[in-house]
Amino acid sequence: MKDKLLYIKETKIEELLSGSSFFGNNIDLIIEVYTWLFDSACGSCPSKFMGYINRIKTYQMDTKCNYKLKGNFQVTVSALGGRTMTNHNITNDMAESFLSTNPKNRISFFSKYPENYLELIGGKNKPKEVIEEIAESSGPTEEEAAADALIIERLWRDSELEKTDTLHLVDDFPKKSELTAYRAALRAWPSTSDFPTTRPTL
Repeated sequence: MKDKLLYIKETKIEELLSGSSFFGNNIDLIIEVYTWLFDSACGSCPSKFMGYINRIKTYQMDTKCNYKLKGNFQVTVSALGGRTMTNHNITNDMAESFLSTNPKNRISFFSKYPENYLELIGGKNKPKEVIEEIAESSGPTEEEAAADALIIERLWRDSELEKTDTLHLVDDFPKKSELTAYRAALRAWPSTSDFPTTRPTL
């Protein structure tokens, strides 16, 4: 997707509005890239296309992001108007806005983050005690907490599948049938009524 972003940034506006490229129709491309960056776009609103192009052209991709989400998760950043954050569009600002709501819980969503993340979201010039107090008192809404719980349980499930990924291939592994059943239960779990409150057991 970054090659499409670069194409729009480097191509003249007149060409973008009137032609096509090896990516296909330019208008479709603009809608695709705008949606990737900002979550939604109107494909049947020609009056908005110039605004889309200008916003894409001025968009600065954070190439030195200090955060990375675990797996292929996407999360909603309510502090930024409900924007969706993935590893494709994540920036330091987005990650820190997301963490600011419930830092001690939400940090578990990331596989990579700076050690001083609490300082970054709480204010670099504030004393440590104040930063920790902010972290304790910054609580999510009920809706955000429920969404967080779903992600946490999916992360646990993925880690269990990863841990047992090679074991179930060993022919003489003890309790192989139980392990196979456990892995099947893990895969099916999100679509059952037990999710996310009751974890499968081995």
